Amino acid sequence: MKIDNSKKEIEKNQLIYSKKADNFYLWIFEEIKPSLQGNILELGSGIGNFSKIILENYEKDKKIILTDIEDNYLSNLRSNYGKGKNVSVEYFDLNDIEIFLRKNYEIKTCILINVLEHIEDDSKALLNINRILNDEGRLIILVPALKNLYNLIDLENGHYRRYSKRELKDKAKNAGFKILKLYYFNFFGILGWIFNGKILKKSIINENALGIFNRLIPFFKFFDKHIIHRKIGVSLIAVLEK
Repeated sequence: MKIDNSKKEIEKNQLIYSKKADNFYLWIFEEIKPSLQGNILELGSGIGNFSKIILENYEKDKKIILTDIEDNYLSNLRSNYGKGKNVSVEYFDLNDIEIFLRKNYEIKTCILINVLEHIEDDSKALLNINRILNDEGRLIILVPALKNLYNLIDLENGHYRRYSKRELKDKAKNAGFKILKLYYFNFFGILGWIFNGKILKKSIINENALGIFNRLIPFFKFFDKHIIHRKIGVSLIAVLEK
């Protein structure tokens, strides 16, 4: 029953973000774009909120593979994005990668945006991703940061954990990755997470508040980069290399 509830909360939040967070997703893409290379595998594409940004802004001659384990998400992805010549939509389970390996997609970049925290055995997942990537391939991760922020939003959305820098660094290294970049992202998201999850005890992101946040992204970008110099944030971004 808990898993079913988590799925419902995840889908509700994804739908809210699809309506109200286009600038936010563009901000994430701007952060990771310099590290992208070759064919891209996006794991846990969901309803395609970030997939849309990749397809609109990445090189058109590269293969983009969108994946999920939920049938309804896969149907939605195929309907909205599966007709592109450079796009493939596939079922993918990080616990069972043998079928995918046989397809030999020549993956140079794997992207996980708010996915790793949903996987109970994240260490095994990182090891399997290492096997999928070509030599010198890159894994780009965005995960929730700051363990003491864990609250009802995390719980109801199926998050097993929030990460410290040390934990993410150690797990990446143990999986055979070199760390090219590792930094905090989105300072002001901390305030929203505390207010909604700890004070209001909400499990769903407030749609109106997210809309205001989305409009203020240019200010937040400047603040993160030039005022606090990415020393703290609600998320961590890591660029890893095999």
